[in-house]
Amino acid sequence: MTPFLKQVADHYAGMKDFSKTLFVFPSRRAGAFFSRYKREAGVKERVHQMSVNEFFYAAIGGKPTDRISLILALYEVYRQVKPEPEPLDEFIHWGEVMIGDFDDIDKYMIDAKALLVDVADWKAIQESLSFLTQEQREAIEHFVAHFRSGAGGKLCVDLDDDSVKARFLSVWNCLAEIYVKYNTLLDEKKMAYEGKVYRMFAERLRRGGDIRSLVKEAFGANVEKIVFVGLNALNECEKTVLRALQKEGMAEFCWDFSSEEIRDPKNKSSLFLKENVKEFPPALVTDLGADALSRPAVTAIGVPSGVAQAKLAGEMLRRPDFSQDDTVVVLADEGLLLPLLSAMPEEVGKVNVTMGYPIAQSAVHTLALAAARLQTGARHTADGVYYHHRAVEDLLASPLLGAALDEDGRNAVKAIRAAAKAWVPAADAKGSALLEKIFTPVVEDTAAADPEQNRRMGKYLAEVVSAVMAAASGREDDDDIRMEKEFSSRYLEALERIGEFDLPVMPATWLRLLERLLAGESLPFDGDRLEGLQVMGSLETRAIDWKHVVILGANEDRYPGRSTAPSFIPPELRKGFWMPTYEFQDGIWAYYFYRLIQRAEDVTMVYDTRTDGVLSGEESRYIKQLEMLYGFPVKHVSAEAVSTAAAREDMFPKTAEDIEALRKHHLSASAMQSYLACPARFYYQSVKGLKEDDEAAETLDAAALGTVFHAVMETLYGGRKGIGRDDIRAFLRDEDGIRQLIRERIMAEMKTIEIAGRNIVIEEVILQYVKAVLRYDLSAMEKAGSSEIRILGLEKYVEKVIDGFKFVGFIDRLDSVVPGQVRVIDYKTGHVEDEDIRIDGGNAAAVVEKLFGESNVGRPKIALQLFLYDEFVHDMAVVGDGGTVVNAIYSTARLLTTPLPEVAECTEFKDLVREKLRETLREIADTDVPWKRTEDRRTCSMCPFRAICGR
Repeated sequence: MTPFLKQVADHYAGMKDFSKTLFVFPSRRAGAFFSRYKREAGVKERVHQMSVNEFFYAAIGGKPTDRISLILALYEVYRQVKPEPEPLDEFIHWGEVMIGDFDDIDKYMIDAKALLVDVADWKAIQESLSFLTQEQREAIEHFVAHFRSGAGGKLCVDLDDDSVKARFLSVWNCLAEIYVKYNTLLDEKKMAYEGKVYRMFAERLRRGGDIRSLVKEAFGANVEKIVFVGLNALNECEKTVLRALQKEGMAEFCWDFSSEEIRDPKNKSSLFLKENVKEFPPALVTDLGADALSRPAVTAIGVPSGVAQAKLAGEMLRRPDFSQDDTVVVLADEGLLLPLLSAMPEEVGKVNVTMGYPIAQSAVHTLALAAARLQTGARHTADGVYYHHRAVEDLLASPLLGAALDEDGRNAVKAIRAAAKAWVPAADAKGSALLEKIFTPVVEDTAAADPEQNRRMGKYLAEVVSAVMAAASGREDDDDIRMEKEFSSRYLEALERIGEFDLPVMPATWLRLLERLLAGESLPFDGDRLEGLQVMGSLETRAIDWKHVVILGANEDRYPGRSTAPSFIPPELRKGFWMPTYEFQDGIWAYYFYRLIQRAEDVTMVYDTRTDGVLSGEESRYIKQLEMLYGFPVKHVSAEAVSTAAAREDMFPKTAEDIEALRKHHLSASAMQSYLACPARFYYQSVKGLKEDDEAAETLDAAALGTVFHAVMETLYGGRKGIGRDDIRAFLRDEDGIRQLIRERIMAEMKTIEIAGRNIVIEEVILQYVKAVLRYDLSAMEKAGSSEIRILGLEKYVEKVIDGFKFVGFIDRLDSVVPGQVRVIDYKTGHVEDEDIRIDGGNAAAVVEKLFGESNVGRPKIALQLFLYDEFVHDMAVVGDGGTVVNAIYSTARLLTTPLPEVAECTEFKDLVREKLRETLREIADTDVPWKRTEDRRTCSMCPFRAICGR
């Protein structure tokens, strides 16, 4: 395999006056590889070389202008043209779209007036556009037709019309004027976007500029020839320059189009090269060297994870047959960079990441972004400033902050997390100087376009980053900290740069602008750019060859990439004026791929097989093309994600200490339900006392809803020996009072300062539940002919020792409506079926069998609780001689439709449960019976201990 750039270097190695030739490459990286091959060919002379972008900027003596300056200049023009312009906050996105369109207009040297035609005056100016080709005229006619209405063909130009078409048209009809005035303003400010730079150089040549003089002025007097190497899709500006240089005999061209796949006219990778080769004949005809007839061995591997792709690549790089200097890992999904670096084996020595380490993926950026979101999401109340729990947790999760905090800070973090408040008061950060600085509010009004507020935000972020990095400096021996110091310097520079603008925008917009400044920033890795394993994005691979190619993220939705930006210029106009379209992008990406693999010995394409959310799980079209169109023997491999948890036995030993721990604590109906479902779960929960960490929540979950409902009912009925009919009616009339009580309980349960979103709906649901209970109690009194309900206990704590184990419970309500009858009432906000409570002599044995049986399917949910609560009640001596106990399940949902029946306790059921319960307790106490994991894996799916259990 002879690399393309080596062929080029060998071809020009014998040339005299090598130093008088300028080589232009698609990228600087390609130029670096060319330099190596040039040295290998024995050329010691210095060579002029640059990327094609650098070539155009050098030709006019300019430098790139940052995006923020370009946007602000465009908005200045936009306000002049539009009578009532939207604020800068809303304009920014569309401003970037305009600049992108203007960039294409200039690179393809389009007459802006002809393209950005005033639709309203289209008929009047048709004759003046007679120079357009028929295809261009048809494209404009098709475009204008979108805005005609009615049989008369009247154009939709009503500025008061709020339709999408009218709003689009109101901008479109100004684009030509904006384009002209914008370019005039940029000339005054000595600023330019890339397309403008390209056009400036091309227009000079079109106007008859002396190409030799321009070249010598821009690139030096000794440059006599320019060689363009490995280019592909040429815009009209590039073609204009190449034609002028060719005509003057100053240019040569080296095109990389060796493989039969790239030469195939049906392959989109040939979309541009066939025309390039025809118009600009190559100085040398490249081939595949000694391996001209060989094809790479292609393997397609499907992996159900993004991180697993990186780990798989790491394993591949451990193989002895992989030569690191001849291997490239191409990231179609650039989000895999950090997982790949983490998975890199020690056997890999030098690694060169052409992409650089993006600042957007650095810990410094993550910390600053979390601090900014903390500020923009703050709530200012009479009691102080509060921060949303998610923003707080994102901040506290920062590894940099963790490294910077002292003991006081770490204790404050523990306290904040333990409190699990939905809204965290700034006062909770007290005790830690660093946290107090971060939790100091600087944004007062997120909707205010206040430059002073934005200046405070910039100063705040700079102070936070500086303070955290200073506190973390004690770990300078840590490579990660040293790298983050570099990132912090870049970040502070960006803050200083945006601080130069007095921006009247909202804080959220200010932050977006800051993000745009940082978007292209990356930190290059140390090391030789030409040695070791190369990690690149698809764009960086242009003109460079490797024996071994590994492509990660080779999914259809990422490879080819979808880089076509939004545009004001519709597809029919783009096509009519020969501007970039989707087909254009497909051709570029196809060339990247087929050129990359044409000299490789083996190609491995790894893709994500998951179909969750927006993931399609579909392999790249290039895999199918290789196999179905070109007959490549693609090897397909499906890799399964392997759990890192150690394999575990289905049971583990029980100790005397386990039983002793159980006897010191207490059991409940729910604990016994856990044991029957899975003894291992019971072990973690009741023996080890493990529980899930409390987490702040934005919406009441089912358990919290039940807690609020119970608390409200206890408040309404609490402090009374009896509830009369008039009391119930008074409660029902005071709906606002009940709603306020519910709201207070929700806020207390969630530890929040406001009720919003779904919680407003849940508040109403709880209100309906409370009213349903009140109405049911009222009907129960009326049915029994009673004037009141005697309250015997609310949220009553009860306990009982059974075979040496203490059982406890809380009876929601204990009352009596009928003399001699005690009701055990349990509120249930979840789903309850009739069979959960309808237990009598006829079905008692079957219910008990299901309750204590091996299968978790159909196991009764309430039966054991009914037994225990009835036992508790009899121990309390509240049932007189001859009295009875009935169980009443107040299923809130059923109370609104068909209430569940009240069922008297069943002696046969109680005897059977008592026997089975004692048998189960003996099993629990027997150390010869190990703790077992359930055989029903469905039970594991919702178990909070699944991770530590190994299931």
